[in-house]
Amino acid sequence: MFTPEEIKNAPGMTDKSIISYYPQDGTRSEGFRVEYDGRRDIKELEEYLLSLGYHEGYDPIVGKRWYSSDGIQRAYILDGGENTVFGFSRFGTRDYK
Repeated sequence: MFTPEEIKNAPGMTDKSIISYYPQDGTRSEGFRVEYDGRRDIKELEEYLLSLGYHEGYDPIVGKRWYSSDGIQRAYILDGGENTVFGFSRFGTRDYK
């Protein structure tokens, strides 16, 4: 499996970070996520998304989301409990390398 650049270059990655892949299944989109060992600085992750060209948006069901400029990717940051989760899902076609 290939890991997308967005995940490979995400700030705060360590040997204890868990990377998960979720294949497209029915109406569920394909996705990748990082579960950090502990909590991360949310502002640092938001600045990272901005540096990738993402813009902030709002989803009435899940709240704050980040969208790529081409509209194919969306990202989210979950900061609850003991660990921060940083994830991406995609719609349409895009090659991961």
